[in-house]
Amino acid sequence: MAPPISRRGFLLGSVGAAVAASSVARLAPSPAAAAQARTRSGHRVIDQALDRSVRQAAAPQGTTLTGTIVPIGTGPYRHLVDAPGAPTVVRADLQAPQPGREDRRVPLASFVHLTDQHLIDAQSPGRVEFLDAVDPLFQSAFRPQELFTTQVATSMVQRINALARGPITGRSIDAAVCTGDNVDNQQSNELSWLLTILDGGEIVPDSGTLGTYEGVQDGLDDHRFVWHPDPGLDDDYKALQGFPDLEGMTQRALQPFRSPGLDVPWFSVYGNHDCNIQGNAARSEAIDQIFTGDRKMVGLPSGTSAIGFILQVMGDSPSVLRRLRDGTIPFRDVTPDAGRQTATVDHWIQAHLASPTGTHGFHAADVAADRLYYEFEIAPGVVGIALDSTNHAGGPGGADGSIGSGQLAWLVAWVNGHTHTNGIQAHPHPEGLTSGFWEITSASHVDWPQQARVIELADNNDGTISLFGTMIEHAAPAVFDPTASDVLSLAALSRELGANDANAGPSAKPGAASDRNVELVLAAPFSLVSPLAPAVPAGATPSVTVVPARAVAMVTG
Repeated sequence: MAPPISRRGFLLGSVGAAVAASSVARLAPSPAAAAQARTRSGHRVIDQALDRSVRQAAAPQGTTLTGTIVPIGTGPYRHLVDAPGAPTVVRADLQAPQPGREDRRVPLASFVHLTDQHLIDAQSPGRVEFLDAVDPLFQSAFRPQELFTTQVATSMVQRINALARGPITGRSIDAAVCTGDNVDNQQSNELSWLLTILDGGEIVPDSGTLGTYEGVQDGLDDHRFVWHPDPGLDDDYKALQGFPDLEGMTQRALQPFRSPGLDVPWFSVYGNHDCNIQGNAARSEAIDQIFTGDRKMVGLPSGTSAIGFILQVMGDSPSVLRRLRDGTIPFRDVTPDAGRQTATVDHWIQAHLASPTGTHGFHAADVAADRLYYEFEIAPGVVGIALDSTNHAGGPGGADGSIGSGQLAWLVAWVNGHTHTNGIQAHPHPEGLTSGFWEITSASHVDWPQQARVIELADNNDGTISLFGTMIEHAAPAVFDPTASDVLSLAALSRELGANDANAGPSAKPGAASDRNVELVLAAPFSLVSPLAPAVPAGATPSVTVVPARAVAMVTG
């Protein structure tokens, strides 16, 4: 990320041409000038808040406190630029903050919240991109950036490793937690990519015939509803949204690369896309034969509605397989690949147990029990509870999930994803027995803005605790090189494509300022630190004595 940019400098650079063009008209005050004055006043307030946030932060560099990435221009296709950071917003919905807490604060935990990475095998016969074009209910069966999900995830790994410490408290990052939808289509090769990206190693983001792209973006089929990067191929993304020509991009996306792996322990939570195909339908033997086979569906069978087709996939997958084989369902030939088979619960758990960097919360007994929820230590005295909130039976409404009574527990924060948006919601205790808890929802890596969130827990030593959430960009720059094929260049391209994917509604996904960089104050539900910790020299990590009662962050997919 570029060095910090002042908001004033960014605004001047963005509107300088407009100011020059209108200078003759600025001889007398006007309603527009008055509005600009009010805007400048508002920006001064934001600048002051940002300056205060950065001064109070122990290690703000590399986070959105010092700089962020935003679209610029009026479109329809907008490029991205580096922009000023955003201040920390104090949320007092559940508890009034006490003055002077910055000087009393003792860090208890610091972890990175990753969510909805949606690692995608974009060439899989199990993808149904054509649904976007036939029913407005479907909006993300195809994403123009879906070829680059492994590069984005690796770019985020690089950012976390470079960060090393929590930006507010300066505490070394204790762990990274992925709260579900780690993969997109429940495929074994997608799961393998996840583990290799987080553990470190070579990624081959390809399937079928390696080195040859066999997906819907190659122009073999005349589909206007997908983006075709190569010149000479027309589509609605280019015609209506101004998407660029990028020759050879599909081939460049398939090139092998290495992930450094995370430098901190990591844990993954099971999400609906990890559990069900496309996040909705339960796996079956017929589904596996489609996924690993040599025919890729490219359209609906004659006389079948999109909803009718999906219900058939959910309730009668053998008939879908028969209709694909007899040609009733339109298809294209692809190279079969056994690596695309669906990952069962056993496969998921055993793959984590076999990881060279730890078991990531799972235990051998979980295999026989089909148990996907677990407890793990985020930091000394701070416990995470990973819940399995998926609906393993799939079906209509299956993406909404369900949960067994054996998993319910007490907590101070509920950390989740699923909606692909940033959001913070206060949940007061219905009977006033405690101040309640905070729900922290972070945006996805597959859609704009492709950010993660560092969450820090601190004892304010005044009967309250603070949860800090600070957004981070992945390591790729704002501007991409259209001729490059390295990981960060492709991740940068993915970010820009996501910002312009009108089908996904990108403008709403970052949330409001109060959903991003935040301090969430809460009455301490139990005594956390005793006695009051002495002042700690700058740069040192404070020692903390924690009583047996534990702070809990509950994480779900």
